[in-house]
Amino acid sequence: MTRMARTSRDTAILGAGPAGLAAALALSSRGGARIITPSLPAATDVPRVDMVPAAFLAFLLELGIHPGQIGVHDLHDVRRIAWSDSVPETVRASAVAHVERPALELALLAALERMSGFKIVPSPTTHTADPGERVIDATGRRAVSATRITGLAKPWIARVFSRYGAFDKADQAFRLAALPAGYAYRLASPRLLAIGVVVSKAAGGMTPKDIEKYIQAAGAGWVLKGLGSLDSIQAGKGGVASVQWSAGPAEPLRVGDASLARDSLSAQGLCSGVADVVSLVRNSGHPDRLPNRERDQLKRHLAFLANAMEHSRFRAEKPWAEYRRFLERASGLLRSLGGTGAGPPALAISAPAARSAGGT
Repeated sequence: MTRMARTSRDTAILGAGPAGLAAALALSSRGGARIITPSLPAATDVPRVDMVPAAFLAFLLELGIHPGQIGVHDLHDVRRIAWSDSVPETVRASAVAHVERPALELALLAALERMSGFKIVPSPTTHTADPGERVIDATGRRAVSATRITGLAKPWIARVFSRYGAFDKADQAFRLAALPAGYAYRLASPRLLAIGVVVSKAAGGMTPKDIEKYIQAAGAGWVLKGLGSLDSIQAGKGGVASVQWSAGPAEPLRVGDASLARDSLSAQGLCSGVADVVSLVRNSGHPDRLPNRERDQLKRHLAFLANAMEHSRFRAEKPWAEYRRFLERASGLLRSLGGTGAGPPALAISAPAARSAGGT
């Protein structure tokens, strides 16, 4: 059995994000669990919207989360993309759902509070365990149990802006545009609209007005059309958005972003992190296969990013070139380690990129 399938000892879960809360829910019938976290999700947390595959909703239903609790009332299969060219094109791909945050965390927490056999420990997250206790590190990009984190020397930073209102299905559609030092995207639920601007660290200090001018100058003003000025919209804290991964001892078990934090471009991080941790908790298998599984996921993601960046109209710009060189070095190292080398996960970036990546 896997380390997570055993039920003879309690589990300490570090972190109370989606991956940590989902792990606790999956463990609710398999013994005790302690969630060690300095803070719990709150309705006052900065709102945003994430895109997940439609199949993820069925997975959440198994955890007791109804789509309506997280702002999902419809599915979307249309994107507007300006990646290889400045002119946006309409791309049809597999259906996705637009999930509200922190509504997702609050729904997971509410489902967990209906269970027994767990407790919240308000404490800074560490990887110190009680005797005989196993530990799951779900601390996100901090990866507190890792001994090494690999990523860009100058990581790309995400700036998120959000606004509540009433948005029809056309307003909710996902929009994505390449920028000289990153990319901008927009999507919405029926009541919450979010704009994400991912830029290289060198451009990360821009004010909302600077960002708006930057987007307009890149010919991507259509992403912001109808929203008014960015400085009139609620702004969230910036955070690292480029790919990173961790290494360290086999225990604690790092899951979600603590193991592999995908670039925001793939729209895979939330779904993959939650699904992976629940699978590890619920299913039996072979522990010695876990490193290979993680390595193959990383190889797939790096291949996806390399493909997307090759098709960006700004691929010759310095920030893109630096990111591409990093991907090449990392991919070369992984090839030398072996593995299955499965194809990249699919997300429609542009029509050519979508075809070469296998669709969405």
